[in-house]
Amino acid sequence: MAAAMGKNSSKKTLSSIIKKKAPATSTATQEELRHMIAEAAYYRAQARGFNGDLALDDWLAAEAQISAQAAQQRQ
Repeated sequence: MAAAMGKNSSKKTLSSIIKKKAPATSTATQEELRHMIAEAAYYRAQARGFNGDLALDDWLAAEAQISAQAAQQRQ
């Protein structure tokens, strides 16, 4: 799947993921946040070539970034 997506898809930013998934007029639901975190974690893994067993690290880093950006957008 990664080969089919191409290199440009790995350049998605977390901001673009949040803006795409969470409407500016409402707070994202827990399910929407989980989906955004999963997508961001995937792109982190893709950016490093899926090398190593770092899925938990990817998830935790994505979770921290999504949470911080979501909080920033609420301000």
